[in-house]
Amino acid sequence: MKNLYSIISQKLCVDIDKLQPNSNLESLGADSLDMVEILMEVEDSYKRSFDSEEEETFLKSLCVDDIVKLLKTFPVEDFYLTKSNQYNSVQDMVKNSRVENREDVLVMLDSRSVISQMVALRLRNGVSQKEMAKRMGITKKKLRKIEESSDEKLCVKTMIRYARCLNYKLEIDFI
Repeated sequence: MKNLYSIISQKLCVDIDKLQPNSNLESLGADSLDMVEILMEVEDSYKRSFDSEEEETFLKSLCVDDIVKLLKTFPVEDFYLTKSNQYNSVQDMVKNSRVENREDVLVMLDSRSVISQMVALRLRNGVSQKEMAKRMGITKKKLRKIEESSDEKLCVKTMIRYARCLNYKLEIDFI
């Protein structure tokens, strides 16, 4: 379960040593979007897709131990088998889930499409939030705030700076 702690630690920018089984996810800063992203990371990491009921249980988890208990209910071989409910995007997964505030999550995802692409670019390049903040000359807390905001709050100057720190050039097209 060390990998689970690592995923939660990275996503929520919490020191892994401070995570305890009874750590409350909401008090650590997890919102519904964070929980969806943690779920997808866990699926990727453990090479296992959750069915709808398992997803619902996962997304309603209140503390780290709730997720650990859910993972421990699965047979070991399940973590190495691919199930049929693979999703092409977080939006597809949310649409097919039984999450109570599904529409709220979809609206939040839509309002973060540029930011999501920026974060994905950072992750594809293997750059941690800590390293990215250092490259941008800002605090990790400030970077987290940028990466968790909505696209409408994002300014072009920040996007250019973010892209440059990853050795990319920002281009904007009007179509």
